[in-house]
Amino acid sequence: MLETKTITSVLICCCLISACAVLDGKRNVSSPVPIETPRPRLSDQESDVLSWLAAYRTLSNASVDEQRKEYQAAQAALNKESSDSNRLRLALALSLPGVPWRDDNKLMATLEAPPSLFKLLDPPLHQLAFVLYKQAQERQRLRDEQHKHENEWLDEQKRLRDEQKRHEAELIEARRQTEELQMKLDALRRIDQDIKQRKHGL
Repeated sequence: MLETKTITSVLICCCLISACAVLDGKRNVSSPVPIETPRPRLSDQESDVLSWLAAYRTLSNASVDEQRKEYQAAQAALNKESSDSNRLRLALALSLPGVPWRDDNKLMATLEAPPSLFKLLDPPLHQLAFVLYKQAQERQRLRDEQHKHENEWLDEQKRLRDEQKRHEAELIEARRQTEELQMKLDALRRIDQDIKQRKHGL
């Protein structure tokens, strides 16, 4: 009898443990615990590029006087030390929109100076330099194309003016020849009248 009670108690405990395990499993399925994925750590160069972009954004919204001070400081820093960061600093100052010292040729020359800052595409710093270089190159191409169209338009206008002058000269010459012919015709008519009058007098 005692063994029967013991076995029964053991079975009841096993059932309770199984029920708890099922309930705990259902709770885990219905409300999973969020797993935090670690953010990838930025390299030093990636952090530098983000800092350059943030500085450029701040500088682009600054006053012209502050922008000029940064441009002059960037030039002085590059003259003192020709490092990649100083060259990139000057390139960013030269690419500011609407400033009087904006110079895409100088910007490209700064990035092209050996060692080239835009030919190595792997480091983030060189990728930023590549973007600046290509933008300056495209702006220069658009300016060259605009100048080409302007020169073509000026040439066409000159051709039209020359053609108009030629037509005017031809018209003046035609009028002169007409007047000359008219004078000759009038002279012939007077001679004819004189001959007729002489014949009539005789």
